[in-house]
Formats: sequence, C-alpha cells, structure tokens
Amino acid sequence: MTPEELNRTIEFLVQWQARMAARQEETAAKQEEHEAWTKDMIARLARVSEENSRLMKRQLEVLNVQSERMDRMDRLHENWSRQNAEILRLLKQIMDRLPPFPPNLN
Repeated sequence: MTPEELNRTIEFLVQWQARMAARQEETAAKQEEHEAWTKDMIARLARVSEENSRLMKRQLEVLNVQSERMDRMDRLHENWSRQNAEILRLLKQIMDRLPPFPPNLN
C-alpha cells in the first residue's frame, strides 16, 4: 500500500468514525427526547387513569342514588295501586247496594 493509499484509507476511516460519532450523538439525543416524551405520556396516562377512577366512583354514587329513588318510587306505586284497588272495591260495594236506576218516566 502506497503512502497516498494509506492516507486516503486513514482519512476515510477518520471521516467514517466522525460520521458514526455524529450518528451516535443524534441517536442519544433522540433517545433522550423519546425518554422524556415517554415519561410525559406515562404521567398523563396516570392522571387520566386517576380521573377515570374518580368518574367511575361518581357514576357508582349516582347509580346508587338513582336505584334508591327507583326503589322508593316502586314502593309508592305499589302502595298507590293497593289503595286504588281498595277504593275501587269499596266503590263497587257502594254501587251494588244502590237501588237500580229508575227508568225514564217521560
């Protein structure tokens, strides 16, 4: 190998090494950016998860209140229906005891 070829080879290797070092620095910078982005996303996800848990608890509370209201309305309706049936039974007894309606005397 001639000194000129050796110099070109050395120059090529130095340039190649410089390019590789630059790429490594680029890769390291991108990796740092990605790690920062990942940490941010994990923190956001944790906040969303916490908010979701709070919302689910609130929904359960509302569901329980609504269920209690529906149960109360069912009991009111049942009582009303029972009372209504009793009133209708008493009205029928009254109607049965009334004398027949007089015919039209015109």
